[in-house]
Amino acid sequence: MPPERKIRVVVADDHPLFILGVRALLAEEPQIELVGEGYNGEQALEVTNRLRPDILLLDLVLPRINGPEVLHRLDALKLETRTVVVTAAIERATLGMR
Repeated sequence: MPPERKIRVVVADDHPLFILGVRALLAEEPQIELVGEGYNGEQALEVTNRLRPDILLLDLVLPRINGPEVLHRLDALKLETRTVVVTAAIERATLGMR
């Protein structure tokens, strides 16, 4: 019987401590594999496009390219990656919205 395929995850957040915590949590889950990390929106796009994970854990407030723009650009790529959005706080002005 072939081994089950692991769920492949990329995490994108500008807080290294958050990424460390996610890494530690996911290390406890044998069916999940953290395959990549990004600390800004540009890295989130690059890593997700290159690695094609099953799940992208994405902070909405990122430097360089914010989360909503990352989502927009990923949508244009037509990847099968599913996104889980996380954020500590949402303020429309922070996201470049009015």
